[in-house]
Amino acid sequence: MRIRLTGMAVAAGVWLAAQSVAPAQAPLKGGGSRTLAVHRIPIYDATDQKILPAGEEPIMPLSTRTTCGKCHDYEKISSGWHFNAMDETVPPGRAGELWVLVDERTGTQLPLSYRPRPNAWKPADVGVTPWQFTELFARHFPGGGPAGKYGQKVIDPYARWEVSGELEINCFACHNGDPHQDQVMWFQQIGKQNFRWANTAASGLAEVSGNARKLPDMFDIIMDDNPEEPKVVYDKARFNAKGEVFFDLVRRPDANRCYACHSRTNPQTEGHEGKWKADEDIHLTGGMTCADCHRNGLDHMISRGGEGDAALRGHPSMATLTCQGCHLGTDQSQGGPTMGGRLGAPVPAHVGLPTIHLEKLTCTACHAGPWPGRQALREQNSRTHDLETHIKHHGPDVLPFIRSPVFVRQEDGKIGLHQALWPAFWGRLKDGKVTPLAPKAVADAAGKVLAERPGRSAAWTPLKTETIIAVLQALAGDAAAGQPVYVASGKLHALTGEGRLEGREHESAAPCTWPYAHDVRPAAQALGAGPDQAGCRDCHTTDSAFFFGTVAADGPAEVEIPSHEMTEFQKLDSTQMKLFNFTFVFRPYLKLTVFAASALAAAVLLWFGLRALAAVTKWFAGWAPAPTEGKD
Repeated sequence: MRIRLTGMAVAAGVWLAAQSVAPAQAPLKGGGSRTLAVHRIPIYDATDQKILPAGEEPIMPLSTRTTCGKCHDYEKISSGWHFNAMDETVPPGRAGELWVLVDERTGTQLPLSYRPRPNAWKPADVGVTPWQFTELFARHFPGGGPAGKYGQKVIDPYARWEVSGELEINCFACHNGDPHQDQVMWFQQIGKQNFRWANTAASGLAEVSGNARKLPDMFDIIMDDNPEEPKVVYDKARFNAKGEVFFDLVRRPDANRCYACHSRTNPQTEGHEGKWKADEDIHLTGGMTCADCHRNGLDHMISRGGEGDAALRGHPSMATLTCQGCHLGTDQSQGGPTMGGRLGAPVPAHVGLPTIHLEKLTCTACHAGPWPGRQALREQNSRTHDLETHIKHHGPDVLPFIRSPVFVRQEDGKIGLHQALWPAFWGRLKDGKVTPLAPKAVADAAGKVLAERPGRSAAWTPLKTETIIAVLQALAGDAAAGQPVYVASGKLHALTGEGRLEGREHESAAPCTWPYAHDVRPAAQALGAGPDQAGCRDCHTTDSAFFFGTVAADGPAEVEIPSHEMTEFQKLDSTQMKLFNFTFVFRPYLKLTVFAASALAAAVLLWFGLRALAAVTKWFAGWAPAPTEGKD
């Protein structure tokens, strides 16, 4: 170790004391103006030292906690939806998209969530610490959370926070309007464990070199020297004479910022060249942005568009930021506008549509997502498939396998648009409960059985039956821990007494589903929008995709892959639905019959009415006085 003879060396004591440094001043309170403040500001490092690029290049990167925290309440922001998943005091709210632990070598696609979710596992259940979670998934969350105050409370002997630094909230990921903002650069810095440098590199404010992953565990950023240490070279042209930097910040992020973590594609129909074929959400093509509906205050508790958001937030006006609230209005008696047509939204008349549809279906069931086909296709998302990292293979055979559109009956009783994933993982069955095993533990126990299997590549290879049997045999040594099993494709697979592989039903193998609301199609392209009976036939036929389309229980193994009918997800009886839909074949004739019967009944009524009128007239004529003869 050698001590650097630089200006930053004298800051060693400051650095050691600055891990919990507070902003130099209390956050400012906005005055209510809609004018966005010009952000021409000085920038500070994690020690709250002002960064000036003059002379020798500073060693430290920008810190959003100390820079943005001068005016904005960083701690309050860090309690928002994007950052509070580990906070057990926060109600989980509507089920959202899951993180998926993927390991191609062991055939694992395990859904994870820090929030309680049906058929999903807590990261700790499979030995994933906040440090590991950050390494796996921080590419698609904007800092904080597991990489911030919540995660660093968890003791992990393998964590390297002292070397990597804290992954502070990436304010620029959403609010930087500068085209130099590069989220792919953020992903790359995460991969190098350059956590404290990621914000600076992604902002385009500086060039960051080096790789913290290659530094020793006990590396001291102030006192030690290593060629792999990340180094920052700021763009001097960005600083004015006062040492201030202009940031082109926006209050409401552009949709392109949201797309960095919330894109979706269907590789089976679109592929790499399919973007030009797909239509964007009708709201975006109409000039809106994501933030028009997904709003938030300083607490960053973003409106998520669910009908339960208003109750969750305790604010009735949130109900008008849902599909129904915006277009049709709400029955709220206070808290803002309750009539439909917010933001100029058209108020749909739904002419000819029985109102029961609005009680049984979500708006997105008819108006959003890909048009349903005979089979739900594989879909890929940013968070699960790293769509933004162009160096990776993104063909349709890449784990995890997610299917959509799937029409699922939700907790509120309505049928809505969802995605579905069948978990695949190794575990141990004891007392009827399955405990998942970490992929590394499985690979270590299997040894050579899995050593030759490829990782993520263009030529993905499914697990063969003989491989599954061999791994289960390798895991069978610890009988007290439970029977080794492999869950995949909706079945729990275990060895029989004869050494054969047998699959059976088990609750741990049930699919995970989560709702989504985009892309919204124009009203004319909604399910049921056709004229008269043509619209009804989008759903009400004996082979309609909405009720009778199939969803394959995709998995990473060569086992039986059953297909499930959509009615299973809707908790409907398939036979009854077919009989009900069969009646729509005769409905045109039924209308003719009703019209004919009505005309006949009207004719009969008219006939008897005329006869009755004649009888009444005759009766009155009998009571008329006789005419008297006149006198001459």
